[in-house]
Parts: sequence; structure tokens; C-alpha cells
Amino acid sequence: MHEENNMSQAPEWMKRLVDVVAASLDPLAETNPVGYRYGEDGGVWEVVTYPKPVELGTRTHSTIGFFLDLKGLPNAFDEVEAMQWFAFRRESDVPEIVIEGTYEEHQVLLRVLAEPPADDEEAGLMLDTPGKGVTGEGAPS
Repeated sequence: MHEENNMSQAPEWMKRLVDVVAASLDPLAETNPVGYRYGEDGGVWEVVTYPKPVELGTRTHSTIGFFLDLKGLPNAFDEVEAMQWFAFRRESDVPEIVIEGTYEEHQVLLRVLAEPPADDEEAGLMLDTPGKGVTGEGAPS
């Protein structure tokens, strides 16, 4: 799994998919940056997206919270084979939505985590920054 700080290596279609995820999130604060990681195995791309920790003054919070557009996100796919909600999953230890399908002719397993992975300690954008931020491989600079 590629870590989030090397976005320049991510394929362009994947950057567009992460943008779709970010657009599908309606944060409860002015900003809720989205991080992601990815890997490929046997022709299937696993893309893991999650809200980045957010700084509120001198404190870093794991996430501010968000609403996810459960109808709009799968509509971005060419084809959806499965869509599942996991209240708890051993792999990530956090709730997640999993969408399996085809996105721009690529087989994708998209995981939208409700919280950042435990090993993600880097804070995202400051709360007073307007708009949504995308961090990770391929983020605009």
C-alpha cells in the first residue's frame, strides 16, 4: 500500500476518484481534508480514503465529522458490483463503506474510512481554511 505523501506517483484516474470522494463528503466544519492510500494486486486497485486529522488551535482532533453522499458516490462508478457498510472491520478497526466496482475502466475496491488510520498522525489543514483539502498521493500543491 502506497503511503499518502507520494501523490505524484498516483495515476490520474485515481486522483479524480479521490476528488469524487472529497466532493461526496459534506464536512461538519469548514474543512475536512481527505487523505488516501492505494495499492494494486492482481489487477484490482484498493483505494483507502479517510478524513485527515484537523488542527483546532493547539489541539489535533482525529476528525471533525462528515456526512457521506451514499447515493452520489456510487453513481460516479461505471459499474458497482457491491456496496457494503462495516460497523467494525478487523483490517482498519474503524467503520467504513466499501464499494467494489469499475471506475474509468479500472477494477477498484474503494474503502471510505470513518476515521484516519491509527498510524496517520499528521494533521491536515487548519480548521479556518475554507474549502476541502485533499492530501495524499497526487494532491494539488
